[in-house]
Amino acid sequence: MPYDSNSVLLVQRISPRDLLLTLSKPAPEQIALEDVIENTTWTPEVEIRTNRFARVPTRGILVTTRGKVVIEQNWFDRLNMSGILIADDAESWYESGSVKDVTIRNNTFNHCGGREHPVILIAPENTSVDPDVPVHRNIRIEGNIIRTANALVLDAKSTRGLTFRKNEISFTDAVRKPVNLAGAVRLTACSGVQIQDNMII
Repeated sequence: MPYDSNSVLLVQRISPRDLLLTLSKPAPEQIALEDVIENTTWTPEVEIRTNRFARVPTRGILVTTRGKVVIEQNWFDRLNMSGILIADDAESWYESGSVKDVTIRNNTFNHCGGREHPVILIAPENTSVDPDVPVHRNIRIEGNIIRTANALVLDAKSTRGLTFRKNEISFTDAVRKPVNLAGAVRLTACSGVQIQDNMII
């Protein structure tokens, strides 16, 4: 989680891996080894539309940016891992921070994930989990078609303002078919969640 902000006045390259930053004000006293700096003014907006993601051993889309994200009218077919992963992997991969505005709508997820990987995974890497201190905000998952045998439909952590509605879900494993979404959705430290008007067929 962010604990301070600053402006960079000058960047000097010390080596291919090291940069010296000149800041507009002193660094905070609590800054520590392994803390991460993210350039929050240089994060892209993302639109991913009308694509096909099929039979790859990893997830279909990994997206984490503070800019507006729209993922719509795509086909995700038999991916071994999640169709969509929203991470926050500043701690280990040093790639990205949180999302603030994500729409996932009118996509088809055909047998993505499995027992170990949900169809849609929202998984920031925070180790301190508190619903009052969310990592991600404002994620809407609407109007999608999801076909799965036994994967969780949604697994979300540390998210405020999560909407999951008007999705059509079919479970092809008749033995494990849930009668509602309680067994197909897992939420950890989420708040402001709306799960409504979904159809299980």
